[in-house]
Order: sequence, then C-alpha cells, then structure tokens
Amino acid sequence: MATRPAPSLPSAIVPALLIGLSLTHHLMTLWLLPGIVLYLLWAHYCAPGATVLKLHGAKEAIMVLLALGLPLLLYFYVPLRSGPAASPWYHQPLGDQVLTLYQNDWPSFLRFMSGRSISVGFRSVADAAAQVGFAMTQWRLHFTWLGLLLMGIGLYSLMAQKRWSILTLTLVYALIQQLFNLFYAIDDIYVYYIPLYLMGAIWAGFGVHWLASANWLQKFSSSAAAPASSAP
Repeated sequence: MATRPAPSLPSAIVPALLIGLSLTHHLMTLWLLPGIVLYLLWAHYCAPGATVLKLHGAKEAIMVLLALGLPLLLYFYVPLRSGPAASPWYHQPLGDQVLTLYQNDWPSFLRFMSGRSISVGFRSVADAAAQVGFAMTQWRLHFTWLGLLLMGIGLYSLMAQKRWSILTLTLVYALIQQLFNLFYAIDDIYVYYIPLYLMGAIWAGFGVHWLASANWLQKFSSSAAAPASSAP
C-alpha cells in the first residue's frame, strides 16, 4: 500500500483557526479537543499509511499556535460593549434588581472570558448519578425508540467497519459532554444537550446507511444458506 504524503501546513492551520474561533463562541469547544487529539494520534500512528497535520519545525508549530490564539483576541471587543446602553445583555433586569454579568475591569474581563460570571455549580457524584434517568428520558423524547435503535446500529456499523476516525471525533466528545451535563447544576441544561443530539443524528444516519446498503441482509442470507448447502 502506497504511503500518502504528509499534508501541507495550511491543513494544520485551518483546523487550529476554526478551534480558536469556536472557543470565542463557547468554551464547550474544550470538550471537542480530547477527541480531536485522539483522532490526530490515531491518524498519525495507527491509520494505514497516513500522516496527518505533521509539523516540521518550530516555525510551523508557532504558526499553528498563532492560528489557534489569534481568534481569541476577539474577546477584547467585550469592553467596547460593556455599558448598559451598548449591551443590555450584560446587565439583565431580574425583577427590581439587575444581574450584572460584566464590569469594565480586568477581573471581570477574566471572569467573563472563563465563563465564571455565568457559572452556577456542580452536583455531587450521587446527585449526578441521579440525573442519569433524566438524561435517558431526554434522549428517548428527542429520538424515540426507533431513533435510538438506529443510533445503536450506526455505532455498531462504525465499529464493524473500523471507522475509528469518526468514532474518536464523535463518541469521545459525546461521552465527555454527557458526563458534564450530569454534573453541571444549571436549570437550563436542555441547551447543553443540543450538541449531543447532533452526534446522535450522525450515528443514526450511519445506521440508516448501513441498513440501506443491505450488506447485513447478504451476510445473513449467506450464513443461513451455508448449513443447508453442507447438509447431505
């Protein structure tokens, strides 16, 4: 099998730039990083003849880090929108009080960047375990039993076909995000399930594709016909 050449540097810069831009939108992007790292390790060391995003020297590594970090400079736009007139979202009225999410100083800026200004808290292990039933109900309500079955078939087909790249990018992220949802003590937890439903839809799509390909039916027919052909 011929070895594919290593991609050029832009193939490493573009993902780094997209990750940086995603971090400016929401810190939940961090939960994608373990799956991406595992994918890169698998693609570099385990995939047949593949070398992905390989860097050749400190200069290229610095360029990738810059691509990752430069989008975060967008956060410096926040002070320009800090006043109530500029951005009422930072000063939300709650009855006769005002919830101030941002003040124009460095400590407030760091709290806002890190998400601590709107964070609530985390459940204990026992309380998080008690949320498993709620999580299962949310999956069932959004996908129905048929959708969950298709998701299971899709995951099975990915493992049977050894599509490890897709599994590392989707399953690792979904497990981390679901675990986070169990522990994160926020009333509006439903929005944090939306990325999980996207992963579930991807798996269900692979399940439909696997069923439509009819490979499973051919294998079943072959296995059923084998004993009959060997009978005297």
